[in-house]
Amino acid sequence: MNSQTTVQSRQDEAESASGSVVPRDANASALWHSLPVEKVLEQMHVTVEGLATEEAKQRLQQYGPNALRAAEPIHPLVILLGQFNSLVIWLLIGAGVVSGLLGEWIDSIAILTIVVL
Repeated sequence: MNSQTTVQSRQDEAESASGSVVPRDANASALWHSLPVEKVLEQMHVTVEGLATEEAKQRLQQYGPNALRAAEPIHPLVILLGQFNSLVIWLLIGAGVVSGLLGEWIDSIAILTIVVL
């Protein structure tokens, strides 16, 4: 895979991950952030002053508003239970319990305190 194909595939991945639709030149050979301002303006068909009102309305109709979708809030209990998906947490809990069963109360309390924190 040559470098231009790699750059193009990275652009495609970034667009599909973000869900954005950005008009671009089919021969674009660099990522947007690395292009000179003049090149970006040319590829986006805009000027430094911005879009004309009619062009802005047309792009709003075509691409939708430039706004993030609100994510649904995650319940605190779900976040708490999600912490127990880690093998390391279960190993620490096990080590704390075993330490307690062996009478090593200070070690047990220390390990379980680390888990809680």
